[in-house]
Amino acid sequence: LYGGGGGGGSGGGILLYGVNVTLSSSCVIEANGGNGGNSTYGGSGGGGAGGRIKIFYSNTYNNQTQHMEAIGGVAGNNGRYGISGIGGKDGSVKNKKIPEISNQMVTVTFFITAISILVRRSKHLHRKNI
Repeated sequence: LYGGGGGGGSGGGILLYGVNVTLSSSCVIEANGGNGGNSTYGGSGGGGAGGRIKIFYSNTYNNQTQHMEAIGGVAGNNGRYGISGIGGKDGSVKNKKIPEISNQMVTVTFFITAISILVRRSKHLHRKNI
């Protein structure tokens, strides 16, 4: 009530590895930052930054999803006194072809929000920055 609003948390990260990666149309992938807290008398909290979504594939990537995002959270509502927080910056969504992992197929058809996923299909996993 009298203190400032808390800041929103960051969006975290989501990491997918696969040979043939298919994201279905019902798939929702989010790494969004949390919203800043409101304040009645103090300053509002700032929004958390959006996270990172990275998808690595070695053969095919088929993205049919209509909802994949890593956006920053909005600042909270400011009170009578104090300074308003600012919104969080957007994160990133990237995909990249990498060397062969295995001949297994990975299909993502479920809801993901602000968690990390690592699918390993090989004893030797090559990591590269994108």
